[in-house]
Amino acid sequence: MWPEPNGENLGRGFALHYSNPAQKIREEFGTVRVDQNFSSNDSLAVSYTVDDGDSLTPQADPLFAGIITLRSQVLSVQETHIFSPTVINTFSVGMAHSGFTYSSPPVDPSQFPASLSFVEGKPPGSLVIGAGSTTNAAALTPAGAANNPFNYFYRTLFNYQDQLQIVRGNHQITVGAWFQRIRQNDFSPARSWGQAQFASLETFLQGIVGTFTVAPVGTPMGWRAWLGAWYVQDSIKLRPNLTLDLGFRHEFTNGWNEAHERAANFVFGPGEVLLTQ
Repeated sequence: MWPEPNGENLGRGFALHYSNPAQKIREEFGTVRVDQNFSSNDSLAVSYTVDDGDSLTPQADPLFAGIITLRSQVLSVQETHIFSPTVINTFSVGMAHSGFTYSSPPVDPSQFPASLSFVEGKPPGSLVIGAGSTTNAAALTPAGAANNPFNYFYRTLFNYQDQLQIVRGNHQITVGAWFQRIRQNDFSPARSWGQAQFASLETFLQGIVGTFTVAPVGTPMGWRAWLGAWYVQDSIKLRPNLTLDLGFRHEFTNGWNEAHERAANFVFGPGEVLLTQ
């Protein structure tokens, strides 16, 4: 679980190891845009951007690393229709998606037999010697996976908007509506590969575990929400150097909800007592 010492022997079973493993980073992105004029009154614009990358960052124990994978995408479509020189309507739809995945496996899994895993079929968990189970300040550099050894977050936003602009004399009136659908899926269980904490090096060598924590079966969450708004605004040009903006905007949402009722909130009653129903 630790590399062989290559530095000073500190006694009592402790020794130093020096290393400078490489951090690997890759990122690529691209964008494409298409514009089409169907007539003098109708035009369409479509654009798509993608950003993709990953990284491998060695941990303090260089036999293990943190691996991050990222991907973000944005797609937008906008149609503009000119009813007259004073009336223009713009309709747009869009999608934005971002994904994040993190894991902390061994750099070379072939060096670790299955017997070193706390959870069947998973990489080795974490070993913490001479410290609490939630701190990195240990007597010996912690080995194995991170506290959250595997997690992911994926969020997708869908946007819909329509906006009408009308010019009448010194008034520019804007009326519109906007809706957004949020869809987020995440998974972030703590210590899902297991963590064993030992009070000291001596108890570790004796096999006396102080605390062992594992959550082998995590619960993925799927969050959903609708957001919306409608608005009206009048920009009044009172003088060549003075414009007055008056408007009203109403926003609303159905709240932050788990798609399959896998999450709940505590509800407090009189006297701050938790309600059981």
